[in-house]
Amino acid sequence: MRLKKRDITKAIAAFLLFLALSLLGWQILGECAFFVSLAILAAMVWLLVMENVRSGQALARDLSRQQMSHYRQTESLFSLFSYLRPAHPLPPMRGWIISPDAANALMALIDERKPDVIVEAGSGVSTLLCAYALRATGKGRIVSLEHEAEYAARSQEALKQHELQAFASVHYAPLTPVTIGSERLLWYDTGALETVKSIDLLIVDGPPTKGAALARYPALPLLVERLSPAALIFIDDGDRPAEKAVVERWLREFDGFARERLDTEKGAIVLRRVRLP
Repeated sequence: MRLKKRDITKAIAAFLLFLALSLLGWQILGECAFFVSLAILAAMVWLLVMENVRSGQALARDLSRQQMSHYRQTESLFSLFSYLRPAHPLPPMRGWIISPDAANALMALIDERKPDVIVEAGSGVSTLLCAYALRATGKGRIVSLEHEAEYAARSQEALKQHELQAFASVHYAPLTPVTIGSERLLWYDTGALETVKSIDLLIVDGPPTKGAALARYPALPLLVERLSPAALIFIDDGDRPAEKAVVERWLREFDGFARERLDTEKGAIVLRRVRLP
């Protein structure tokens, strides 16, 4: 096993301490000091060994969890490809992009509910996946809002490459000031949603929350009147503090929603509309 720099430092410190104690003990106790110092050294070596054992066990547990997580994502990815049968390679997933297990859960919701209209805050690989899922069900359309013009163009090009324009559209929607109660916030320009009267599934995966904890809060206040009676809201990254705070606030301010946390890599959350206000 390769020694770490901190382990070598601890060993040198232990040796120097042993040497100092031996010299001091020799002056005070004479020959008996040798056995006392030896006992102290043995105890220090035992402590170092036990610390390395504990560190090794913790590292083994971390590696095991990582391997299980990678296996789960690989398994979910195979399931996605089997169900959707994409015509071209999909963009990378995981990281700040939706993970395969969360995408799998989202596909299951679409297959279960067969929504007519999906509205997505943000765009990317999730837009492609939803379009494929809608094609599989034979109905529906997803309308995605994207605040970065370049990224919106890339998402539109991806839809064209995968021949999914009949099931999805991505609209450049820059972040604009909105007033909710007494708060002045930024959210997507909703001009692209003028013809959308009823939303069956709302996917909230934008805008970015960095530096703006309430960046995703406006989604529900602005669109709640357009949600269908049995609408679902899907929130990726549900374990992050910003998303947790937004969901908690939604549940306080809007009646008739039940929360479900999905056991995914980033803890996706589904809000189900169980009754009208």
